[in-house]
Amino acid sequence: MSDSTSSETISKDAMNTVIEQSTSSLDKACQTECQILYNMKRKQCVCDQLDRNGVPDGTVSSLMNRAANSMKQSVYFLQKEEIRAIETLLNTGTVSDIANKIFNVRHLKDFLWFLFLEEVERNAQCVCKNKSNYLRRTDYDSLVNFDWCYIVDEMLLKQPLLTDILLAACTEPKKLGKTVHFDKIMKELGLIYGILMKRRLITLSRVQRVIAMSLANEKVNVKVYDRLQPLGVTVSHSIMLKVQKQVSSDIQKTLTTAVKEGKTFRLIGDNVNFMVGVSHERKDNNHIWNIGLDQLP
Repeated sequence: MSDSTSSETISKDAMNTVIEQSTSSLDKACQTECQILYNMKRKQCVCDQLDRNGVPDGTVSSLMNRAANSMKQSVYFLQKEEIRAIETLLNTGTVSDIANKIFNVRHLKDFLWFLFLEEVERNAQCVCKNKSNYLRRTDYDSLVNFDWCYIVDEMLLKQPLLTDILLAACTEPKKLGKTVHFDKIMKELGLIYGILMKRRLITLSRVQRVIAMSLANEKVNVKVYDRLQPLGVTVSHSIMLKVQKQVSSDIQKTLTTAVKEGKTFRLIGDNVNFMVGVSHERKDNNHIWNIGLDQLP
């Protein structure tokens, strides 16, 4: 009698242990699933912020006011003491002394900055009007031969003031003599320049088209284009499809030219597809199924 009672007690204990373990496993599974859902929600929140177009708010208004004020020429007459100080420096001071004094006079500094911005704007106009601009060429050969160095070279030549501003913003004085630093920022400067110029003129989209083709090669989701296109990084998915069609049509011309020149090429595939119709199911016409692999070309 005691043995049976003992065995029942052991069985109940074992059952309770199994139940506790199962409950613990379920709790852990639920916790893991909740954590996954929580992380997904947090990621979605980040994506929502990236996708948010927003409406004109305080920041947009501040940008508009800043642009309007910076590009507006103001009329201001110097005070007599300011004129005397500048005359004294012009007669006895160095270039550095004169420049520092001018920058200490707020209205003179603002007007000089206006002249700088006016030159940046003129340079941007010239870039947009140049039909042979590097960013404007988007044919197949131009996309294949894309090089960040040429973009930076064009920026140095056509937009020297903009280049100086970008370099000053991303380069610490201690890194001025380090080749590694400038090698790393080459693509970043090219991307920024490409984004800015495409915003100025939509046809200057060579950078964005190359990036779009790179994304297409990786078979990314359409939403990637939807999120990066408003940022100026790539073109839209529909434009990417047009670029693909343009590339494919150019390849056909290349193959035709190669054949006419007597060049040879081969096609490599990993499977053979047959079109099976109703006639292939007839008893007297089923030879397509009797072809051996060794008979295939």
